[in-house]
Amino acid sequence: MNSVSGSAVSNPGAPARKGPASLDLGTFDPRRTLRFIRTGLALLVALVVLVCALVLWRAWLTQIAEAETQVQTTARILERSTSATLDKVRIALSSASDQFEAQLAGGGVDPKSVWAIVDKAAAHASEIQRIVVFDLDGKQVCGQPIERCLNLNVGDREYFRILQARPETPASLYGPFASVLDGQLSLVLAKALSTPSQPFAGVIIAVVPVESL
Repeated sequence: MNSVSGSAVSNPGAPARKGPASLDLGTFDPRRTLRFIRTGLALLVALVVLVCALVLWRAWLTQIAEAETQVQTTARILERSTSATLDKVRIALSSASDQFEAQLAGGGVDPKSVWAIVDKAAAHASEIQRIVVFDLDGKQVCGQPIERCLNLNVGDREYFRILQARPETPASLYGPFASVLDGQLSLVLAKALSTPSQPFAGVIIAVVPVESL
């Protein structure tokens, strides 16, 4: 019997040998890689936009706060300036009012003194356009020379009716109105005239153009 070499005979029961192990890196997909790059760029752009928006928002809030501060400061300055101006107007009106009330208590207004009294009082505040006196019916009390009189009548004006009904009301602002003198938008500081025997003896007003405040 011929002998057979063990190296030449395969063992059916033995496991088959494998060759050297190989590393499978998968198939390179350029389109997938491009999608990843685009997604990353989009996220980066979104982040940059978000940061810029946040910076602009904070800058906007800062500008709003600065603008509000400036407006408030300007408003306070204007309020103080306007308040000081109106205080001067009140003092001027009160000065003229006291003189007319003294004349009314003594029997009546002296026509020769009317223009001198109102002109002197108005000179205390350059913002006053004119000081005018009215009688019980709202008719202008005129002085001499009579040519200067405008023959105004304020009997239908709200401030006249208010002061007629409540003469104890302190000098108050009314308006603005379109001035019958020149059409300017004006405020009227008005107070009632009174005497010890007559609670309501007329009205005295100071006309103040709005643009002068």
